[in-house]
Amino acid sequence: MSSENIEVPNESLRPYMATLLDTIVQNSTGDEHKPSAHKRQKIHRAPTVGFILFQDGHCTNFRTKNCLPFSSNHQALKTVVACVPFAHFPSTLQEPLDVELFFEESGPRVHAKKIEQIQTNDEKLRGYLQNILLKVSPALTSLEFETPHTQYVFSFRLNKDGQFIKPVQLTSDGHSSERVGLSALHGINAASPFELLPEQCYSLSVSVCAYQAHTTVSGYVLEVHKT
Repeated sequence: MSSENIEVPNESLRPYMATLLDTIVQNSTGDEHKPSAHKRQKIHRAPTVGFILFQDGHCTNFRTKNCLPFSSNHQALKTVVACVPFAHFPSTLQEPLDVELFFEESGPRVHAKKIEQIQTNDEKLRGYLQNILLKVSPALTSLEFETPHTQYVFSFRLNKDGQFIKPVQLTSDGHSSERVGLSALHGINAASPFELLPEQCYSLSVSVCAYQAHTTVSGYVLEVHKT
């Protein structure tokens, strides 16, 4: 597999990702990109499958984007899921990775990067989300993780005053009892109110995702008032 098809955070991962791409190619049906359909619709973006890849080769948080018709996205996702679990990481790497696979007509391409703790493209939200994570982190210490991929997601919405619009919602991946997360849930509820939302933002959706090895927070503005 050409090194041009592989983007990694450090060079020690390149052979591993080359093997991963070979596995994808071996399991590919050829229906992931459907070039004729793309050309008819003047669509040149490849179907993309993203996921979190753990040290033991297991994956969570699958997502698709970019392509029409949607059947191409679905087939690309099926191809990736059929390959899981992948091989274990090299012994020098323990942290999970955020991976995106691009199913291009010339062959698949992979982009792997370290997981960002603050997940937003909106720079005015980055500091705000960082402060939320600092405030709720003590509540997350009560969580128990049966496996490295056990996941707890705490979702909530804030008004412009940093107060909850609705109670915090907890979802887990089924590996752990939700009862285990109730203490953390109560702790996050007790952390409100947070700071005032950034200027002109009147409503914000926030998700705090906790794993054994890392925690992330993401958010997007639901309502903006223009002056």
